[in-house]
Amino acid sequence: MRHGNYEELMELLAKEHSCYILITCDNKSSDGNMNVNMTYEGDPALASYLLDGAKARVDAEIEAEVSESKDFLRVVK
Repeated sequence: MRHGNYEELMELLAKEHSCYILITCDNKSSDGNMNVNMTYEGDPALASYLLDGAKARVDAEIEAEVSESKDFLRVVK
């Protein structure tokens, strides 16, 4: 994200929300590493609560996908 867009986004988020979390992940480099950044604004306890809720939601979606894929697997002897 270009620096100017980042600053504009931070200003907009701060105006519209009492707390926000922004997590970004760059594309994988040639050596396989990924640069991950996180920033948040607002009450740290609320930010932690938001992260916990987001993780639970993503975990539930992953579990549902795994469960669905198990329905299509059959053991053949």
